[in-house]
Order: sequence, then structure tokens, then C-alpha cells
Amino acid sequence: MLQGKNVENKYSKISNLEIELLFTISLTDVLPDIFHEMPNIEILPILLVIETMVLTAWKVFSIYTRNNRRLRV
Repeated sequence: MLQGKNVENKYSKISNLEIELLFTISLTDVLPDIFHEMPNIEILPILLVIETMVLTAWKVFSIYTRNNRRLRV
């Protein structure tokens, strides 16, 4: 039963990343190409995706190291 939970969590993280990517793509399609007041607004969705990937990688790394530490003790 615990294995099923881990598989479910793995696929939920992948689906969260896919949803975040689709959100970013749709957001860049909605934003206009030329900005007079805020020229760097197109960078925000890209930074949002990068932040999500970094946080997901950190979460996976911390869970992996926590589980390996428990197995050694």
C-alpha cells in the first residue's frame, strides 16, 4: 500500500509540472508582445516555471536523502 502512495505522489508531481508548463505557455500567449511601461513582464512566467522546477527538484532530493538516511540507521 505504501508503494501505491509513492507511485501516486510521483505522478502527481509530474502532472503538477505539466500543468505549470501549460499555464506558462497560455500566459505567454495572452500577454502582448510590446510593452511600453513594463518591458520585462514576459520573463515572469519563465521564472515561475524555473522556480517550480527548482522547488520540485529540492523536494525530491530532500525526500530521497531522508529515506536513504533512515535505511542506513
